[in-house]
Amino acid sequence: DYYATPMISPVFDATRQYLNGSGAGPNAIVEIFRIDAVCLSCQGKTYINQVTADGAGNWTYNFGAPEPLANANSY
Repeated sequence: DYYATPMISPVFDATRQYLNGSGAGPNAIVEIFRIDAVCLSCQGKTYINQVTADGAGNWTYNFGAPEPLANANSY
């Protein structure tokens, strides 16, 4: 099953190491991509990693270092 692209909301802390989101399907795979600074609304081009959403569709990814430009897709 495919679900809509989840909403993402980067945590605006001093480190910008976490990307949180909701709206993915239950237990869906969420892929994290780096986006181009020239087109912030464009689809990500560089694959970073993936996480699994929880049963409510919420997810978190820890970059381990500051990462200001990222987007996510789920499936």
